[in-house]
Amino acid sequence: MKVEKINDSQFLWSLDKNDFVENQLKLQDFLLGTTKVQTLFQRALEMAEEDFQFQVEGYLLYCQLTEMSEEKVSFAITKKKQLAENQQLPENIIEPGQDLFLLYRFESLDDVIQASRILNGRVQVVNSLYQVDNQYYILAEPDTDNEQQMNTCGIVWTEFAPLKAISPAQKAYMEEHHACIIAEHAIETLANL
Repeated sequence: MKVEKINDSQFLWSLDKNDFVENQLKLQDFLLGTTKVQTLFQRALEMAEEDFQFQVEGYLLYCQLTEMSEEKVSFAITKKKQLAENQQLPENIIEPGQDLFLLYRFESLDDVIQASRILNGRVQVVNSLYQVDNQYYILAEPDTDNEQQMNTCGIVWTEFAPLKAISPAQKAYMEEHHACIIAEHAIETLANL
């Protein structure tokens, strides 16, 4: 496990294949935010504080996936403005064991169609296409117990669009407030256009 300073408010946290073996990690552990990953994240914060005085108390932390492959996982950890005394950190919205939904953002419908042609047939997972303003989103519902689905959704699909894990409440909001263009089989449908 390695931490590298990017600037005073950001560092890069990376784990390689050896870290996966040593800590008995799978890629889906990162998507689900398991206890193992949370423990490693705390250790990374401690390393960043020791190595380059990266202080996190009183700050909001944002964790952005920058690389995910069978060989390596990297996250950019960014701290934002200091919280006022009466503010509290938000609760973790995705609890371990809770259903997991993955949201992929595309800039255009052409981008979604192109990705769909490549991704079609790689794995069978429920997926729907939504439009929000001028952007398109694929909402995927992988089976968290199916390692092939989790690896494909977590690695292969992220080559085409940024990934965000969302909670059931966020999924319900998406379904209620945004236009669903193709329900349940969006990638399969778009691949045939």
